[in-house]
Amino acid sequence: MDDSLHTEQYFVRYDYPHPSEENRLWLSTVRIVPQDPQFVLQILHGVDEHKWRYLPFMEYVARHGGIVVCHDRRGHGESVFREGLGYPGDHPDEYALSDIDAVYASVYQPIPDDGLVLIQDDDYPRIDPLPRYLLGFSMGSLEAAAYLGANDTGLAGCFFCGMPHREPFVNLARLWVWLLSLCGGESARPFLMNLYALDRYNAAFRKNARHDDSGDRFRLSDLKSLSFAEMEEELAEMEEEDRILSEAEKSDPNRSANDFLWLSEDEDNRKRFAADPLCGADMTIALFRYLLRLVHDAYKSAYYDRHNRTIPLWFFSGEHDPIAGGEKHTADTVRFFRDIGYNNVENRLFPHMRHEIFEDADREAAYQAVTDAIDYVNDTAAAILCDLHRAEAEAYTEQLGANETEK
Repeated sequence: MDDSLHTEQYFVRYDYPHPSEENRLWLSTVRIVPQDPQFVLQILHGVDEHKWRYLPFMEYVARHGGIVVCHDRRGHGESVFREGLGYPGDHPDEYALSDIDAVYASVYQPIPDDGLVLIQDDDYPRIDPLPRYLLGFSMGSLEAAAYLGANDTGLAGCFFCGMPHREPFVNLARLWVWLLSLCGGESARPFLMNLYALDRYNAAFRKNARHDDSGDRFRLSDLKSLSFAEMEEELAEMEEEDRILSEAEKSDPNRSANDFLWLSEDEDNRKRFAADPLCGADMTIALFRYLLRLVHDAYKSAYYDRHNRTIPLWFFSGEHDPIAGGEKHTADTVRFFRDIGYNNVENRLFPHMRHEIFEDADREAAYQAVTDAIDYVNDTAAAILCDLHRAEAEAYTEQLGANETEK
């Protein structure tokens, strides 16, 4: 851990606007604060994962001058109801944007000894002390789109990473989920629907998968070319891979790295995901319903107020990401946002990456792309501000000269 960074975990709740009693929830949150912060980046993670997976990325951004905050979204990580992982509560769409605002407001609050931060109405910053950026990944990018639609004037920029592309049959899927809810209720976990949601993305990669997870990465003869120190390092890496695989088998003997081929090309990352008890839980009807509504609304122009049409929007995804849809579908997504009036939209595909660009082998390229984009906007804003100040100073000097001439 970098000594210049201050990392805190705490829990956020708010009573304004007033959630119903059954939907009150302490949101598990982590923030990292550098010594001299220049901006705030708020991260919204994807479905069936949690905030701690973003810790290396958060530390990277913090070392580049950002306060970084990320919370476990409802039904994920340590922000869970009694129904467990994968259940976001009743009507999560009514609270998601308020959750984002409350977690953002907590950035500027001291953390009490009990770690519980209760946000009141007057705790919300009326004027942002620092430039504020929002980054959503996968399902989190859909929530970011919903937030953009209602609050684009409050952001300095917004990142959409691995954003699901437009689904032509989303209304049919919503009808199917509604019918299933009549049978099992909102907390039911439909087996076939969960299986399909996973398998449809795996299919494209399965034929190229290496089915032997325990295969040696090099032959014994290769060890002869290594120094003793290199040999020790290589053997330590192999032991760590065996440990990760062992944990995955203990967590769920039926789960393996090949169940998550769509996540990333990095097999170690897939093993870690399979071994993580907070990742990959079966989704409930309530979560399916919320996800499909987000997909539907994200591609409807009526849901965007568009008060700030010049806000920078960045769309980042892996070249082989089946959820973002690769070059063709990502281009369609970018075109939608340009067509509805946003005129500062950028797109970048990362080669040899799949869905999880912040976890794949070349993850630091994605890290740097985010900080480069923020640096560019901040530098441009600073330059514009300097120009304004210079123009004001010149006008003031000219006025003083005119006054002296009149005298």
